[in-house]
Amino acid sequence: MDFDADVFRAAIPERHSVRKYTGVPIAPEAAGILRGFLEECSSESGLDMMLVEDDPSAFRRFKAKLTGISDVPAYIAIAGPADDPPLEKAGYYGEAAVLLAQTLGLNTCWAMSCSPEHVNSILPEGRKMIIGIAVGYGIDAGKPHKNKPLEKITDTDGMSVWFNKGIAAVMDAPTAMNKQAFRFSADGSKVEALNTGGRVNRIDLGIARFHFELGAGTEHFEWAQPL
Repeated sequence: MDFDADVFRAAIPERHSVRKYTGVPIAPEAAGILRGFLEECSSESGLDMMLVEDDPSAFRRFKAKLTGISDVPAYIAIAGPADDPPLEKAGYYGEAAVLLAQTLGLNTCWAMSCSPEHVNSILPEGRKMIIGIAVGYGIDAGKPHKNKPLEKITDTDGMSVWFNKGIAAVMDAPTAMNKQAFRFSADGSKVEALNTGGRVNRIDLGIARFHFELGAGTEHFEWAQPL
């Protein structure tokens, strides 16, 4: 992916989940930038990532009763192999797109409830939608989420400046139901990131890993487990 890490890092504390949108279509220039980035992510990751602006029914059935997501003009669809969807990778690359959207003046919300029928109908055989991300202009900028105590996330806080910065960025990572079902630790320059929740929390772990990289700087460490 081609992006400015400093710009993405600065976007982390500004980005919050937004569920209510104005319904105004995404500006063509911003949509073009986002599409280009998603194509690059798709090529690098092996995922199918696309900006969908022609599926108004995607959130309709869930709009008020389950999620409160409303008036969404578009969403980012993330798809992959149907037999073994790479959830962690979907979280990692999806969060990169989320932070890019933030830099473009857009708001976002990770949404498992996004209806996949339209996307699945245009995907090659053997591929299916993993998750959607609502994107558009929010009624407001959202609010910070609540965090677990730091000791629930890591037992190696304070070991180094770069690790502390990585964990600080992880604490700002969005997660399903604010569960933060992951744990980070370091042995020297090798960092381990573990999922402590269920299958869906593998997406959250991918999101958190992208945040950790931005905070810590990839030049300071290597992952114990490849993405």
